[in-house]
Amino acid sequence: MPFQAVPDTVEVLVSGTFNGIPWQNTFYYNYVTPPDEEQLGDLLDDLNDVITSDWLPLMPANVAVTSLYARDLASEVAAQALLGLIGSVGSASGAALPTFNSLAISRRSGFTGRSARGRIFWVGFTEAQVSDNTVDGTVLNDIVAAIEAFDAAANLASFTPVIVSRYTAGALRPTGVTFDIQTWFATDNKVDTRRSRKAQ
Repeated sequence: MPFQAVPDTVEVLVSGTFNGIPWQNTFYYNYVTPPDEEQLGDLLDDLNDVITSDWLPLMPANVAVTSLYARDLASEVAAQALLGLIGSVGSASGAALPTFNSLAISRRSGFTGRSARGRIFWVGFTEAQVSDNTVDGTVLNDIVAAIEAFDAAANLASFTPVIVSRYTAGALRPTGVTFDIQTWFATDNKVDTRRSRKAQ
């Protein structure tokens, strides 16, 4: 897809590997004043602190976070920052489940319609965290809280968590539109939602 500007918005990519397989999640944040490279770097440092303190203890040892990348989406040529990570691996106890086990976490605004919502996928679970394909309730709450802490760290740095809508009625918007995130939640506590297809 060609570049699409999203005014007053920063994109943050969290990248890593899951048993050697690349994974990535995208977060978006509005700003009031356009950030420079140093400010984006400071944002990534703050977000990495949350990954270290809140995310990695919930992830198995076969999950690694390898980099954080931020760029201003206001124009194709704008500030960016990259934080490469070494040794940022999960520390949850127990044997890791296979790599097709993940969980969708939904982000919602106060508006209806697909354009006003989004999701990320939480990767990696241990046998101790899941029973009969169901994530333990405490673990589920901790995952949602960890994602909320990620956004809270950005908010403290004056970046407002948002959902980006790039399409409307099936057509690409001239520029992206944002909606403030009201809540994060898991639509259910099941992992590997494609199990029925795989069992056929």
